[in-house]
Amino acid sequence: MAAGVHGQRAGASVFVQMAAQLHDAHEAYTNDLISPAKQAVNSYTMAFGIGAWHAFEAEHAKGVREHFKLQSVFAGHREFLRSIDLQALATARRDLTPYNPSRHMPWPVLSDNTPQPVAPADWLRLDTPEREAATWKDWRERFLRRFAQLQATRHQKGSGAAC
Repeated sequence: MAAGVHGQRAGASVFVQMAAQLHDAHEAYTNDLISPAKQAVNSYTMAFGIGAWHAFEAEHAKGVREHFKLQSVFAGHREFLRSIDLQALATARRDLTPYNPSRHMPWPVLSDNTPQPVAPADWLRLDTPEREAATWKDWRERFLRRFAQLQATRHQKGSGAAC
């Protein structure tokens, strides 16, 4: 799911939308791990108590953010970008997994078992026939079109990382 669309629907600036679009771009270099695996890798801490996976991933995320001149956007909108990412995860859980709260363990990352769990996007379904028929090439093209659109708008407004 394009997190940039979440930012657009929320009325965020083009810079925040670009940050949302690229929030996991570093995973092209680091790959991704499921949360339990990240926790296991992080249990092997490095100097100063920093988790090994966190340090590895942070180095690459910083490089991507510097390349696209989005450091200040990520720093200034950290909580908003995190909420978009969590809503995307909640939406994926609802639509793409057999998750049933009466049969499965809660997902702490989604604040299950709290008064305010992270809710999935009510305006989006990931389990439609059109989405299921899409290939990775379709998704790649969709991402690249959105990226180009955001880049063009960003350059019109000035390429600085103003929010």
